[in-house]
Amino acid sequence: MRTSVTLSVLFLFAALAGAQPPKLKGHVIGESVQRFLEISTVLRFHVDLCRRDPDAIRRQEGDTSSCIDLLNAVARAGEDLIEEDRFNHLLMGPKNLDFIGYVEFSGGKLTILGVNLEGQWNDLYPNLFKKFGKPTTEDSVEMQNGYGARFSLPQATWVRPSYEVNAHEDIIALTQTHFVQVEIVAASRMRELDVETSARRNPLD
Repeated sequence: MRTSVTLSVLFLFAALAGAQPPKLKGHVIGESVQRFLEISTVLRFHVDLCRRDPDAIRRQEGDTSSCIDLLNAVARAGEDLIEEDRFNHLLMGPKNLDFIGYVEFSGGKLTILGVNLEGQWNDLYPNLFKKFGKPTTEDSVEMQNGYGARFSLPQATWVRPSYEVNAHEDIIALTQTHFVQVEIVAASRMRELDVETSARRNPLD
């Protein structure tokens, strides 16, 4: 009897662990804008700079709305999209870069977090497996470069009760640099995206 109770407790803990979104670059789906800014030196740097000098981005990039969009998103507790990579040109050096990627907030909570990790799939996959477990699905996309050479880029999806992870290998054609993009999305946001995709679907498809 005691053994069965112990096993039941272990299964319960495992199920709860699988339902909780894991951290990715120190961030977790569902965290507040304020918490994100506490952790992210990148966005904190941009927010501070925009508050000191709202025209900084306009002078450097000709984008008149970047600082306004960022400060409005922070002021409204993240009702708008904040794209971290949109502000990377303001960095003073690589040491300031938390990650290259993108984030989305909805209702003041982090709903999408995408991170680009430099390296090849075979090198990074063990880390993905360790963090997310066995993928729900695995596949690959066949590609062909300008010289006619064919190659495949792996991808995998982890579907969990409260979140979904999508990861795939990609390559920057100009430099032939391989990277793996990892995106973690809140389950509620995933359902919204599915509805939006269905609404846009061509009725002739």
